[in-house]
Amino acid sequence: MKIRHLLILLLFAALLPWAATAQTPNLYTSYTATAGISGEPSQEYPCLVDNNINTKWCVGDDDLSGPDNLDLYIEFYSAEPIIPTGYVLTTGDDNATFNGRNPKDWTIKAKANPNDEWTTIATVTDDQVLQDVNFTDFAFMVNNPNLASYQYFRFDVTAIQSGGCFQLAELKFSICDSCPTPVNFTVSNLTATTADLSWGASMPTDSYTVKYKQVPEG
Repeated sequence: MKIRHLLILLLFAALLPWAATAQTPNLYTSYTATAGISGEPSQEYPCLVDNNINTKWCVGDDDLSGPDNLDLYIEFYSAEPIIPTGYVLTTGDDNATFNGRNPKDWTIKAKANPNDEWTTIATVTDDQVLQDVNFTDFAFMVNNPNLASYQYFRFDVTAIQSGGCFQLAELKFSICDSCPTPVNFTVSNLTATTADLSWGASMPTDSYTVKYKQVPEG
């Protein structure tokens, strides 16, 4: 097949609705905490997901034996199923004064239903992204290539940067309200006028047929 024919085919394919739909992530803010490690007075684990930057989850010196081998966790659920594409951690109100309170090692797990097994969607070890600044958002990616929908989440912190006090102001997931299914297709049955684009089993339609105009040579 001539290169010009393939270019025209790809141009028409790019105009299909699934390709034209842009992924527009935004922060989801409606969560309810159900379990976690208790923090300082008025700084308990629900503060991490209360959509209020002025509160924080803070576990102090009396409850931590040091920066490593910790078992800090919070479990929470969203008001509706969401497709997480990333997440944002917000530092506390006094990180610039009291350094080392940011997490260093953590995981995030998710599941669609209460009785499902947890799926790990994020793992960070020896983090160098979070900084000792106040009220600042830092964005991270999740591992969700199939754009799975989840409603229940668990955030585990196993190490902090230094000292014996942990804190974070907020955790929010970035989501996509209208994410298209990932575009993984193969070109088969190629003729002079048509091409069948065969999708994976997760697609709502088995195949698309794209017709292109054959350009005369010369």
